[in-house]
Amino acid sequence: MVVRWGSWAFQGGKGGSPISVRGGRAPTGRLIKLLRERYAKHVFIIDEYKTSKTCYNCGCQEMAIKRLGGLKEGQRPWRSVKVCNDCLTTWNRDVSAANVIRVLLLLKLMGFERPTKLQRPPWPPAAAGPG
Repeated sequence: MVVRWGSWAFQGGKGGSPISVRGGRAPTGRLIKLLRERYAKHVFIIDEYKTSKTCYNCGCQEMAIKRLGGLKEGQRPWRSVKVCNDCLTTWNRDVSAANVIRVLLLLKLMGFERPTKLQRPPWPPAAAGPG
């Protein structure tokens, strides 16, 4: 069984700390405990960092928003449709992210590290050198 939920946060808090903008935290603790007790022997946490910005087809992290016809003047584009700048594959952002997360889970199960380009930078960030 595979269960996935988002835990998106942005670095915009005091001192650049993560802030949840979804009105609360993901049900991480209780849900993981329930899954372990009732349904699953193993629970793996896969960070969704950069998964919606990575093309599942080629791994490129340059994806442009695809502008759909029918937008009126000043109307914002629908941001969930993206086109890879390398292979030109058109993706629903969430479908591509789910596929990337699936690959990350398979890599973890096979004992491999998460690819460097999909790793979070260290927190807190390293202090800038003398400038």
